[in-house]
Amino acid sequence: MSDQKEDLNSDQDDDFQPQTKMRRIGSKKVTTSTSQLDSRFAEKTSTDKVQEYSKGTVCKNTTACNSWAMQTFEAWRSNRNKDAPQEEQVPTDILSTKDSQLLQEWLICFLLEARKTNGDKYPPKTLVQLVCGLQRVLRAQHRSDSFNFFDKADHRFEGLRNALDKVCRELRQEGLGTIRKGSSVFTAKEEDSLWKKGVIALDTPVKLLRAVFFYNGINFALRGGAEHRSLKWSRVTRCSQTTDGLSKVCYIYVEHGSKNHSGGLRDLRHSNKKVTRYANEEAGDSCHVKILDLYLSKLPAGFSREAFY
Repeated sequence: MSDQKEDLNSDQDDDFQPQTKMRRIGSKKVTTSTSQLDSRFAEKTSTDKVQEYSKGTVCKNTTACNSWAMQTFEAWRSNRNKDAPQEEQVPTDILSTKDSQLLQEWLICFLLEARKTNGDKYPPKTLVQLVCGLQRVLRAQHRSDSFNFFDKADHRFEGLRNALDKVCRELRQEGLGTIRKGSSVFTAKEEDSLWKKGVIALDTPVKLLRAVFFYNGINFALRGGAEHRSLKWSRVTRCSQTTDGLSKVCYIYVEHGSKNHSGGLRDLRHSNKKVTRYANEEAGDSCHVKILDLYLSKLPAGFSREAFY
């Protein structure tokens, strides 16, 4: 009898299968092994990674702006306290105080006295950026009495908002901040000049790369170097489409993220930018499709689609 049990146990070991579970999908039953259930999850997340992700995504420019605002404020505080009596000095812990009235008074002094390193006044927009940077620093301290300097419902800082408004109006009257900087339009004449001077062309690798960079920026509406660096071949598709009753070769670019739409929670309902560029024989060498075709043909076999340049 014991021999029979041993034989049964040995047979069971040989034919042993991982434990399975039944789950219903619609009207069908699906059998899934526990090993498959385990393998679909990622590895355990470390505590450091949890803390990193809990901070969210902060733009590098925002971090730099916060640091610049703090450095400017501390430089002003240090300079103001040099020869001032004790009772007139800015407290070293002023940004940590819970006295909103005291904080408001010193921030107004900062607005009125802050200057560039050359002694010139800051334009209105820069003063607003300074206040915004200081506010973000306060919020990063996870204070229970978080301040919002620009909330009209927060009457604690009504005086700060009034002071900022008055200073900005006076600076405007002085002509500061009246001219807004913006990107100038690249004209067809300037584009033609690049070809004539040989800055961009199709006969050398360097000039071809310049042409690709130039027309990608214009036709794919790429903003700045960051979007060029993040450009990938996996986002660009070459195909044929019918337009105006004719089948034309084209490149379709689908944006995965940009300066204003990084793909966070607020962008879930946002449609990604999609640009289609069709072949244009009349454009000659400046045809974007022709330039990309030539560039693509020169890339080494098995090149990575995770990089464009």
